[in-house]
Amino acid sequence: MVEVSGVIRDLAEQGHMILVVSHDREFMEMSCDRVLETQQERGQRDGKHFPCGD
Repeated sequence: MVEVSGVIRDLAEQGHMILVVSHDREFMEMSCDRVLETQQERGQRDGKHFPCGD
C-alpha cells in the first residue's frame, strides 16, 4: 500500500491527474490530495430496488 501510494504521489507531482477508486480510507488519505465520497444504498438503482444476489 505504501509503495503504490508513493507511485501515485510521484505521478501527481509530475503533473499527472490520477483517479483512484477505493473503499480503503487509509490508502486514500495517504495517496490523494482530494477525496470525493459517494453514498449509494446497496440494491438501489434510479430509485427502484433490484435484487443484489447475495
